[in-house]
Amino acid sequence: MSSNRFFLNETMHENETYVLKDGEFHHLHHVMRFKKGDVIYIIDGQGTLAKGYVQKIEKNLAYVTITSLDNAHPPSFQIILMQAYANTLDDIVEKATELGATEIWLFPGEKSERKVPNLKRLQAKTIAATKQCNRLFLPKISLYPKLKSCVKPEFSLYYGSFEEKSRPLITAWQTDPPHNGIIIAIGPEKGFSEQEVTIFHAWNGTPIRLHDNTLRTETASLSALAMISMLKALHFS
Repeated sequence: MSSNRFFLNETMHENETYVLKDGEFHHLHHVMRFKKGDVIYIIDGQGTLAKGYVQKIEKNLAYVTITSLDNAHPPSFQIILMQAYANTLDDIVEKATELGATEIWLFPGEKSERKVPNLKRLQAKTIAATKQCNRLFLPKISLYPKLKSCVKPEFSLYYGSFEEKSRPLITAWQTDPPHNGIIIAIGPEKGFSEQEVTIFHAWNGTPIRLHDNTLRTETASLSALAMISMLKALHFS
């Protein structure tokens, strides 16, 4: 169904007609080559899945009439990726969406080489990935300042580390399972600074290991999210 799924940032109602334009129109008309009368599905990123049909196509615009709506409940468990700026943010954001991250917090690590990312571009990545993997809720992307200017997060915080006292993620979860949500913090290509580690300690963060090998930042982020998704499914089944 993902091939005929589109995104519209509007509140939709049955028997009303809406317009797809720009990238969504291009996907519908030029990539998928849908025509008048074809059935499509539209998401709003807030849990709504609308079924409709193409009423007409004009130059650069497609008019779609909604025939039915389904609304999903928002996730009760938050999975938040706290990612330092890195050169592979496009891939990280795209795959984090597929792996179920509910929020993505981006911040300039002390050792980050990349400057402020293009938020609009990253949001487009989440929309495309959300459609592709049949999610109904878009992960929220937020840009934060350096850790020293942030306040302590409310959820259980794990951060990637090779500290001597770090534990495997699975062990940390099993010892003290999070309840309403979890934050996994991953550093940039050169890792976290001593100051950032000190801040995590002050926040009662748990240092965790993801592998015996040193992972690239994008591998670490996605490995952590995959493990968390599996642990969440087992814990709440």
